[in-house]
Amino acid sequence: MRRKYRKILSLLSAFVLFMSIFAGPVGGQASASGTKDRMVNVSKQIDTKQKISGDLQKKFDKNKKVQFLVLLKEQADTQKVAKNAKASAASKKLSAYSTKNLVRSAVITELKATADMTQGRILDFVESEKDKGNVAEFESFYVVNAIAITGTKEVMEKIATFDEVDKIVPDE
Repeated sequence: MRRKYRKILSLLSAFVLFMSIFAGPVGGQASASGTKDRMVNVSKQIDTKQKISGDLQKKFDKNKKVQFLVLLKEQADTQKVAKNAKASAASKKLSAYSTKNLVRSAVITELKATADMTQGRILDFVESEKDKGNVAEFESFYVVNAIAITGTKEVMEKIATFDEVDKIVPDE
């Protein structure tokens, strides 16, 4: 439930920020539609064991819960979004300042939309594990599309089985 409200608030905030830049619509160039053509697959499917850093495995020898980063495969294509936003601004003959704000808003909106689309299953799993006491804390990041988690080795290994996950490394 908390995740649902957080997601709605995030999307609403991005929308308000985006709309505050203009008096009129942008023509969809900076929308958070989340279509596949605006995503970049940054990694091939690899074996679950290869997703987990060896250094991270060693940290679990000393501690029951360790802080680690889950890096996701899908990353927003920020260059494409910025290029589309610039083209939209040029067609509307916006000032340099408005163009800069449009591009910034479009990129941030796309980064948040990508994170919302790809992190959902993992965040739901992590929340359920937190209720069980297997996760101490976690935080979602949209700029790099990653999740920082302090949890058990079992949680880390289960997360590695998710298709969305590129790799899991120590959070240092």
